[in-house]
Amino acid sequence: VYLLNKLLNDKNEDVITSAIYAFGHRQCSRYAEKLASFITLNSKQVNKALAFTLGHYTHKKAIETLILLMKNKDFDTRNWATFELAQISEVNTPKICDALFNNLSDKEFEVRGEALLGLALRKDVRVKAAILEDFQADFYGSWIFDAIIEMPDREYIQYFDTYVNSLHEDDIKAFKSNIEGARQALKEFQ
Repeated sequence: VYLLNKLLNDKNEDVITSAIYAFGHRQCSRYAEKLASFITLNSKQVNKALAFTLGHYTHKKAIETLILLMKNKDFDTRNWATFELAQISEVNTPKICDALFNNLSDKEFEVRGEALLGLALRKDVRVKAAILEDFQADFYGSWIFDAIIEMPDREYIQYFDTYVNSLHEDDIKAFKSNIEGARQALKEFQ
């Protein structure tokens, strides 16, 4: 960690980027604020590294930086930031939930899916409308089932089997455990 910290002072952006990624595997909270400060470089590769790294940190600046990165124009950065805040970070604040809610309208299905699951993990009631909306849309991944597992609701039952039966056979096979987990979560209402 001492060496990684020294590398953060390097003049070469590739070295700084690599050090930031490495901090994602070290989770050394005393460096959270310093890591978050690298957003000012306004570099695509640094921002992506920050999005990957900061989800493990509970420091206020780390969370604020992830929220900013969730709006980044670069898909990979936005996707990593949303995933990290949704699933890796256990911090739950109204600002985080609002940022996740805003990413439900992202044009990229992966970002939307991560936001959906992040809201469900935080028991945010706004996820219900998004899940009901997804029942009427094309399937884009297991996030809907994982969200139902985290926050089941009686109203989902009327749509669940029809939705599952509309999936391609390969998707049903690939996501069988997610589907069955959601089905089990809904059984509490039957």
